[in-house]
Amino acid sequence: MKQNKLLLLLLVTTCFTVWFMGRCIMDTSYNKEFFSSVSIRDHKTGISKASLIELAEQEKETDTSYYSDSLLSLTAWKTEEGAELINPYLGRKAKVLTVTLWGNMRDIIPMALLSGNYVYQDDSYGCVLDSKTAYELFGTITAVNNELLYKNNTYIVRGVVKSSVPVFLLQSSKRAEAFPNLELKMSEKGKGKEEMNAVAFLAGSSLTDNYSLIDGYFYGNLLYSSFLLPLWLILVCLFIFALHQCFNHIKKQKKQLLAYTGLTFITLSLILLLYYKTGNPLAFAWKFIPTRWSDFSYLTKVISTLKEQIEQLRYQTPNPRELMLLESLLTLKYRLALLLFLNFQLLLTGYFYIKQKHCIS
Repeated sequence: MKQNKLLLLLLVTTCFTVWFMGRCIMDTSYNKEFFSSVSIRDHKTGISKASLIELAEQEKETDTSYYSDSLLSLTAWKTEEGAELINPYLGRKAKVLTVTLWGNMRDIIPMALLSGNYVYQDDSYGCVLDSKTAYELFGTITAVNNELLYKNNTYIVRGVVKSSVPVFLLQSSKRAEAFPNLELKMSEKGKGKEEMNAVAFLAGSSLTDNYSLIDGYFYGNLLYSSFLLPLWLILVCLFIFALHQCFNHIKKQKKQLLAYTGLTFITLSLILLLYYKTGNPLAFAWKFIPTRWSDFSYLTKVISTLKEQIEQLRYQTPNPRELMLLESLLTLKYRLALLLFLNFQLLLTGYFYIKQKHCIS
């Protein structure tokens, strides 16, 4: 009877642990995908669109790759709270967060496209709305191709998105527009050195010398890998155990040797599949590897820099991107604590179940 209760507890704990780990991995996989840029927050008057265009033209004239070898793309953006949108035909109004940008809309706000398309960089007449605002203005979330007024200018809805906040996105049409925020996406050549390359790019371009930097690549990979590492650890331990048992039964029971060989093959296949689907689980650790092995204070500098970046996040103008990152980092320790408790409970229950089973036999 006691053995059956232990078995039931083991099954329930296993199911809940697998579900919780899977949910955490799914949630943080979006973090890894979304936080795939280095964020720059200018502390002065902002970076003008004109200076960005001039920089791009200079790079093209020098016959080098766009912006730099390590920089793939650049998006500049700014926000405005409480902007009023008007449906000119029905007279409906809505107040939303307006995001004006020059670049790729996918890199700015946490959102998912429901219908239509994002507005391209040269389209100064198109806009994107969130579904709640679209329904408020037009009475439907399929509002693509409808017209609205913003600051006495007419815009055509190109796409509708799902967003945690009411949002209105449009591409900048003014050359003199200044942006306090930049998102720098890095190429494969800059992988593992995204922050270093971003600093070098800013120093070489002279766009700003007074700014805060947030390495989204590091935080996105950290959040994602925090829940992948326990799964990697379990599979690696299981592989080592199965391999060890194979060597122990080489000259003994053939049936057990065959079973453990099968377990070794299955575990190795799962490890390779996991690597193919998720990539290197230690990708975030590149930041902690010094460029010179003699630099013993490197780790202390990195930790100090990370603390400073997180502290700066608390005092910057809040926007959905930073709020999402802060919330994810704050809940990380609680999720990890619960995951650690579940794994400990799973091991403890498994130990008592095996011990009870041996006592009965």
